[in-house]
Amino acid sequence: MNDDYFSLKLAVAVFGILALMTLSCTVSLGQPAPTPMPTIPAYDWLLNAEPFPERWQADPCDQYCERAERPHNALRTFGIVNVPGHVIQQVFYFGSERSARAKFQRYEETTSFSNPEEISYCSPIADEQYLRCGVDKIPACWAGLRYENYFVYLYFSIEGERGSGLKIEEVESILRAIDERAGELLGIPLPDQ
Repeated sequence: MNDDYFSLKLAVAVFGILALMTLSCTVSLGQPAPTPMPTIPAYDWLLNAEPFPERWQADPCDQYCERAERPHNALRTFGIVNVPGHVIQQVFYFGSERSARAKFQRYEETTSFSNPEEISYCSPIADEQYLRCGVDKIPACWAGLRYENYFVYLYFSIEGERGSGLKIEEVESILRAIDERAGELLGIPLPDQ
C-alpha cells in the first residue's frame, strides 16, 4: 500500500505540474509579444563632418576611440583646427524606451534657456525633442532628440562677441543630418521637406 500511495502522490504531482505549465503557456500565448527595441550601437549614430560648414571636421580620437565610441554611449566632437568653438554629439543607447525618456527629461530639465527664434526646424520623426540657446560664459545651444530607445544630445558653440563657433543658422543643417541618420538606421522615412 505504501508503494501505491507514493505512486498516486507522484502521479498527482506530475499532473499538477503539467497543468500549471499548460496554463502558464496558454496565458503567455494570449498576450501580444512586446515590440523589440532597436539594438543599433550608439557609435553608428555619430555624424561625420559632412553637414558642417567648410573647414569643420570631426576631431580625431586616435587612441581614445575605444572610450569615446562605445556601443551604449558614443561621443564625437567637431571643430576647426586651432579655432575656438566646437560641437559635441553624444548618443546614448538604452534597452528600453522608458530609460531613454528618463535620460532625455534629465537633460531637458537642466537646460533653462529659451527656444531660438532663428531656428524653426522641428524633427518630423523624433519622439521627443528640445532646442535651447543662451549665453553660459559663451553663446551656445543645447539640443536633445529621442528616437525610441536612443537619446542624442548636442552642444553647439555659437559665434558671438565672446565665443567662436557655428552661426546660429548653421545649427539647423546638423539637426536635419541627425534626423536623416536616425531615419536611415531605424527605417523611418523622412517626409519630403
